[in-house]
Amino acid sequence: GEIISSSFPTVTAASYRVLGVIGKGVFSSVLKCCDVTEPNKIVALKLIRSNETMAKAAQKELRILKILASSKEGNTHCVQLLPGSGFEHRNHITMYFEIMHMNLRETLHKFGKGV
Repeated sequence: GEIISSSFPTVTAASYRVLGVIGKGVFSSVLKCCDVTEPNKIVALKLIRSNETMAKAAQKELRILKILASSKEGNTHCVQLLPGSGFEHRNHITMYFEIMHMNLRETLHKFGKGV
């Protein structure tokens, strides 16, 4: 698959090989990827649509997820944003997450809205 990596060198930049598509929506697409240097490390890569409105929403989402990740209480029940998130790939903001077995829609459908 395609290799997705930061267009600028950073300490946390990584390169990922696309293994497949997890989901697509109006706001973004989520890809299943493996780390090129650690092929057993599978992540969910969220590629935000390339337009100004989506970019602003993505920056807000990144800020919130980083605050939650730094909180001792907030990181138990929240998907983990991985280092390297937030760079641009072909004008798309990227976010890397731990891979989950179900997305939010599937979880709500299976367990109800009281989850």
